[in-house]
Amino acid sequence: MTEATTSSRIFQHYQKEVESLISELRAQVDQAYSSLVSLDERKTSLKNAERLLDEVSQGLHSLELEAYSETVEPQRRNDVQRVSSLKKQLESLRKDWKDAKIILSEERDKLERNDLLKEVEQDLESGSLEQRQKFVSVSGKLEKGKEVLHDSRKTLEETEQVTRGILEDLR
Repeated sequence: MTEATTSSRIFQHYQKEVESLISELRAQVDQAYSSLVSLDERKTSLKNAERLLDEVSQGLHSLELEAYSETVEPQRRNDVQRVSSLKKQLESLRKDWKDAKIILSEERDKLERNDLLKEVEQDLESGSLEQRQKFVSVSGKLEKGKEVLHDSRKTLEETEQVTRGILEDLR
């Protein structure tokens, strides 16, 4: 068996492994988006997806190393293109995962806010001025928290863009 054949088999093995992980990752991200699934199940899907993101990244790294170690030039180009395609899929899934995480966080915040508001509304029905002030205070805190989350998300996106730029420059 030649070295090129062995290298090709190893590449194919890594490729199948990465494609399988990507498929599993897509299923977890899709479940995290699904409104038919409970919030706890969606949260679990996001955690599983995060773990899979790391595994796919590691697998892609191995796959990329194997592609560049190919000695036959046409095969190397072909392998590098496959790796590039898989990397694009991973980045798309990473973006979808982040979006699902944000949506889930917003839904959880909305539920918590509704629970708080129900409690406050019950207190307001009792007619207590003190409870009304508490309601106003809680509403203000919720709005401030929402703004902080929004600003944090924006900062995270900006940081990600800068990081991508740096990584592109380094390449």
